[in-house]
Amino acid sequence: MKSLLVKAVAGVATAVALTACSEKAAAPARAAGGPSVTLCERLSRLDIDNSALGSLDPYEASPEQFSGGYADVARDWAEVKDVLAPLPAARRTALRTAAEGLADTYGGLPGDIPGGEGLEAIGGRMAELRTALAAATSGLKCP
Repeated sequence: MKSLLVKAVAGVATAVALTACSEKAAAPARAAGGPSVTLCERLSRLDIDNSALGSLDPYEASPEQFSGGYADVARDWAEVKDVLAPLPAARRTALRTAAEGLADTYGGLPGDIPGGEGLEAIGGRMAELRTALAAATSGLKCP
C-alpha cells in the first residue's frame, strides 16, 4: 500500500513538473508569435468589414447603414495600425496609404449622403484597401 501511495505521489509530482516546464517553454513561443497572430486577426476583421461595407445594396442602403459600415472599417483600422510592425515597410506603407485614402474620401462626403452615392464615391478606395490587405496578408503565416 505504501509503495502504491509513493508511486502515485511521484506520478503527480512528475506531471506537475512537466506541466510547469511545458508552460514555460510555450510562453516564449506565444510571445514570439503574439504580434503576428494579433495582426492576422485584426487584418482579417478589417478585410471582413471592408467587404461588408462594399456588399451593401447601393439601391437600398440607408445613410445610417453606410456610415455604420464605414465606422466598423475605421474602428478596425485604428486597431490594425498599432500592430503593423511585423509587416515589411512597403506593405505597411501601402496599407496605411489605402486606409488613409479611404478615410479622407469618406471624410469629404456629406453626413446624410444616400448609401448608394456614398458607396460609389468610396468604391475605388475600398478596392485599394482590399488590394493592400491581400498584399499585407500574403507574407504572413496566419493561423
